[in-house]
Order: sequence, then structure tokens, then C-alpha cells
Amino acid sequence: MTLDSYGARALHLTALWAYGVSQPIFALLSGNSEVFALRSSSRTDVVTFAVTLTLGPPLLALAYVRFVACLSRWAGDRLYAIFFGAFLAPLALQLVTSAGGDGRPALLLVLILAVTGVLSYLRWRAVRLFLSFSILLPIVGTLSFAHGIPSFADQAHASPVRDAPRLPVVVVVFDEFPLTSLLKGDGLVDGVRYPHFARLAREATWYPNATTVHDSTRHATPAILTGRMPDRDDMPILSDHPGNLFTLFGSSSKLRVHEALTRLCPEEHCPRRERSLVDRIDGLTQEALALYLNRVLPASFGGSRDSIALDRLALTQTRSANDDFDGFLREFSPGEPNDSVHFIHLLVPHMPWRFLPSGRNYGFDATPVGMFAAEEVWVEDPWFVTEGYQQHLLQVGYTDRLLGRLLRRLERVGLYDRALVVVVADHGASFRPGGHRREASSSTLSDIANVPLFVKYPGQVRGGVDLRPARTVDLVPTIADVLDLRVPWRADGESLLGARTDRAGVVVHTGSRRVTAPLAALVHQRKEAVRRKTELFGEGHDSLYRIGVSTHLLGRAVGSRPSSSVVRVRIEDADQLAKVRLSSPFVPTRIAGVVIEGEVAPATELAVAVNGRVWALTRCFRWGGKQQFRALVPESALREGSNQVDVYAVEAGGARLVRLTG
Repeated sequence: MTLDSYGARALHLTALWAYGVSQPIFALLSGNSEVFALRSSSRTDVVTFAVTLTLGPPLLALAYVRFVACLSRWAGDRLYAIFFGAFLAPLALQLVTSAGGDGRPALLLVLILAVTGVLSYLRWRAVRLFLSFSILLPIVGTLSFAHGIPSFADQAHASPVRDAPRLPVVVVVFDEFPLTSLLKGDGLVDGVRYPHFARLAREATWYPNATTVHDSTRHATPAILTGRMPDRDDMPILSDHPGNLFTLFGSSSKLRVHEALTRLCPEEHCPRRERSLVDRIDGLTQEALALYLNRVLPASFGGSRDSIALDRLALTQTRSANDDFDGFLREFSPGEPNDSVHFIHLLVPHMPWRFLPSGRNYGFDATPVGMFAAEEVWVEDPWFVTEGYQQHLLQVGYTDRLLGRLLRRLERVGLYDRALVVVVADHGASFRPGGHRREASSSTLSDIANVPLFVKYPGQVRGGVDLRPARTVDLVPTIADVLDLRVPWRADGESLLGARTDRAGVVVHTGSRRVTAPLAALVHQRKEAVRRKTELFGEGHDSLYRIGVSTHLLGRAVGSRPSSSVVRVRIEDADQLAKVRLSSPFVPTRIAGVVIEGEVAPATELAVAVNGRVWALTRCFRWGGKQQFRALVPESALREGSNQVDVYAVEAGGARLVRLTG
């Protein structure tokens, strides 16, 4: 085996790494600067990250090869060949995945391509010469990437105001929260499922016709904080939104700000946690590689063709953001000064859906079974959309629980009556078979545009309903109006305390388009959406688990049933069910399984029994070449310690159950 010099080998590994990893990552991130914006990355961070990603792995591999070669030239050369094959594997994996390869056959094909590539490299000098000239790719690509990504360090400061706020301000922004999720058939808030939102509807001013102005958090949340309509090129950072709620109050108030997906508060008032350059680069690298693997891995190994939207990126970085809620509550104290401004953006009920109304979690699924992840489009089969909708509504129950904790805290410290309290959501979500989950359109307008908006004005003792076509850009003008302050920038919204104006209707931006409709059309669509939700889930908490066709089976004891001779299923994570602790923050109410023998006929309903009683109905779906199923059972189905789970095929219209487990 004859190889070129170590200098040539460095060029070859760097070029090969560029083809397979570094350049695809740069391409992935170049149009999605949110990764750097969320971290407030400086120019030094961007350049260091780019150089480290381009040169780090090739030089480390070659250094190890050189060390081994000092002990044995023969071993060093063969180790280099192994490294070359490993560096070639990512490129082969991309080719196989883009061609639709999946499962073990895809990995076998990657191995064959990698071995073939190594043999070609060792045999033909032309291949090595090609890689030598290919060094231009990482050089040009790295320079272009480092130059194209801007610095996201703070470039704006708080604008002084003449008078400090005369009242405490509390603003809570929930995420991906359609108003229809709260409503029951009569158009009022469901006080059984969501008692704390129902309380706000009674004691605050509720704006049921409130709408967002954008269907993406990247633009919707800054619109709330600035009072301005979104610009498609703006990033959710301070330099693009220098006039906002925090810069308005920053120099004369005590800001207590918990941003999740934006960076609008000046660091002089909202200091970030100091991290070393090494830690910052390590975090960027881990996040970039996670996104890269998500893109190139076959679907059965956890990959997807997800677009890199701000929300999806942020969730990979801020999965524990809701842990910050406890700290947010602790910041409220008796005798809160009038110049205090409290803000929090909570990533609920945004997917991934994993929380129950009790506050416990039942597991984590990044993408629901019924959704095409790349396009965020629901499948045509209504059943799997219903399962996703069920998880969302349960997480809305958890959201209501958080709101209840906030209201009780405000009461305890004496702020509930004297503060200005705003509760709103940035945008909604849609649950329609074949429809888009997040994109606003004429058919999803009530789902995406219509969001909860409650304002409890200082001293307000009786609630009211205001039917004006409010918009989320109205909040900053309203806050300024209540506090008798002037907004020193041009705001597109108007104070909700003023006379109603004849707006043209609903206007929601989505991508490069605008979706418009008369308010009457949105109201009609909302009524239809609530009617459909009520038909699916009824009203009240327990009915959320009563989905499926053979609902008469739910709650029934199964007794002795015949077992199938051709189909057998296995319950996944059975060890969790064998050691349930009801006092734990985690409860395994999400039952998952896989068909290990035979085949369940399409559209066959499955009954999931826990401890001898049916608690859920579900159906199989195919993933990674296997039939699988998922179901949620209520917490009351579980008992302390060991739990027995069995799955039955429902036959003869629900008159017969055939056991598929054990």
C-alpha cells in the first residue's frame, strides 16, 4: 500500500470531510442564522466554529495516525485507510439517504461504498490527485460561511423614558396555542379542563377575536414585543428590533426577563451567563452536528428531512426552558416596586407534547406519528391526527396548571389586583387531516391566527369580553397607554383602551405571503373547529382519553380472552411499567409496542388494557419496516409498582377481543 506524504494526506482528509460533513453543515446553517442568534454569537465565535469544524477532525485523525506510525509504519498506514473510510462514510450516507435508502440495507450499502472508495483511493493516483485539488472546497466554503454569518452581539441599548412605569407589568407569552383548544361548544372557555383560563375570562378582559400577525415565532414574538408588523428579513434579535418593550423600560425599570426564542432584551439589563470561548464553540458544534445527523440519518434511525425552523432549532437547545418557570415565580415578592416589568415566554403547549395536566410527563416524541416531519403536514388518516390533537390538548391542561401557579403567586404577593397582567400566545396550530400544522391559509386561519389574549387591567374586579378585532401588535401600545407613556417609535398596533376601529379584518403573514379574511369568516371557522373538537373529545378532562370507535369498551374488565395464533406484539419499555412510582414526575402513561410476529390487518382497532381493564384504543402504523402502535392511558390506570399491560385486537364491531400479547 503506497500512500502520499502526510501533508497530502491532510489535504485529502480535509477535502473528504468537507464533502461529507463540514460543507453540508455550513449549507445547512447559512440560511438559518437562528442557531447563532439564539446564542448571541460574536464574530470570533463564528470564525472559530468554522475553522474548528473544517480542520479539527481531519487534523486530530492524522495526528493519531502519525503517532501510531512512529511505533509501526505498517499499522499507521492501515489506520489511515480506516480513517479514510470513516470520513467517506458520511458522504456515502447522504447519497444513500437521498436515494430513499433506509434500515439495515442502507447501512450495508454505505459500508460497501466506503470500502469501494478506500480501495479506489489506494489504487488510483487520479483519485488522490482529485482530492488534493478539492482542498479549494473547504478553503472557499469556510471563508464564505464565516463572512456570511453576521455577529449577533448586542448592537442596541435601552432608550431612556422620562417617567418610570407607575404600575408593575407582567407579560406571559405561550407558544403554539390556538384559542379553539380552550373553548367548548358554547364558545366559552372550558372551565372543567382549563379552570385557570376560565378564571381569567371571568376576572380579566378577554379578547376572543384576537389574532397573531405571523405564523412563526421568529416574527410573531417580536411583533408582540415591538407593536410592529413583521419584516420577513428580520431576526429575533435586539439589533433588528431596537425599539421594544425592554428598551422602552430598561433604563428606568427593574426588568426580569425570561426569553426563550428571542434575544431582544439588552444585555446591560438582561445579562447572559458568561461562558468561555471553548464552551461556546463546543455548544455550537454539538448543536450543528445534531442537526446534521437529523438530516442525513435514515428515518428508521431517527433522522428526518425536517426544515430548520426557528422553533425546531430552539427546542433542541431549550428543552429545559420551562424549568425556568420556578425561577420566574420566585422573582415576585411582597411589596413589588411599581417600576418592575416581568416577562416570560413559555414553550408550551408547543410540541413536543409530553406533559399531562397534572404536571407529570410521560415521555418524549419529537414528531407525532401522524405528521410528515419535513413539511409539517398531517397525514390524511384522521385517526393519527386525532392522537396528535389529544396530546396537544393534554399539554394545554399542563399550560393551564402553570397559569394557575402564576395567578396564585401574584395573589400571594399582592400583585394580582394592582399589576397590569397580559396573557397571550404567539401563534396557533392546526389539526386537520392532510393540512399543514403551522402554515396559515384560508382553511386554517382560525387555528393559526386566533390566539388567547387576556388583559387584567390594574384594579379590575369584574371581567368582560371585548369582541374587537384585536391583534398581538396592540399590546405594546396598550401597555404604554395604561402606564401613560409614549412609545418613541412608530408602532403599527393601537391601544385596546381606545375606541374600536374598523380594521380590514384578519391579516397574518406566512413566509413571503399574507393571508387575509373578514373577521366574520374567522368567527365562523372557529365555531366549526370547536364543533369538530367537541365531537372528537367531548368536554371535560376525562373525555380526552375516550377516542376511538369502540369506546364502549373503555373502562371494562377484559377477563379471559382467546390469544391470536398468528399475531404477537411486544410492549416497549416494559421495565418502566414494572416499577411505577406514582409520586414521580414521570409516569409511563404512553404505551408503545411493536408487532413481532404476523401482521395486524389495516384499520384494525387495538384495545390497550392495563391491569385487566381497557383504558385506550389505538391503531397500528408502519415505521422502519415494522408495525408499531402508541396509546395514552389516564394516570388512574396505573398503580404503584408493577403493572400488567395487554393488547387486544378488536373484532366483530367491538364484540370480540383477541389477545396479541404474551
